[in-house]
Amino acid sequence: MLLFKNGRFYSEKVSFIIPDGFYFEDDPDVVDQYGLCAWDPKREFLFCWRFCEDCMGTAQELQNWFLPDCGMVPLSEIVPLQINGLAGHQVFYRTRQIQYYEARFALKEGRELALLVEGRGRDVRKMAASPEFEAALYGLRGE
Repeated sequence: MLLFKNGRFYSEKVSFIIPDGFYFEDDPDVVDQYGLCAWDPKREFLFCWRFCEDCMGTAQELQNWFLPDCGMVPLSEIVPLQINGLAGHQVFYRTRQIQYYEARFALKEGRELALLVEGRGRDVRKMAASPEFEAALYGLRGE
């Protein structure tokens, strides 16, 4: 369950913002049951804030994408990340048609918050330099 208060979404130990100008996704095939998804103002990149259960650690969860049967190819190393009182890891990766950025942050008792950015046929690393991306990433905060 999420609380919306003063322009932020709150859950246990974390809060985040959806940047101004983003479009909430309402397609049932896309909407995530464990979080929120929204498109950037140009509707080129889908941002998802997901809460994950029974996690093995932020680095291990990201490493799992690169197991032989997953079909994901890393575009960067998995590196540590600390933002506004949250600690975790981040990585860029891709399939044949889609590029991703994913940051995972440890919450408590095997729970994690994942920020996933998806770009179909677009370079997600260029999106990572945009003000919209920075607003989403740096809008995360430990509580």
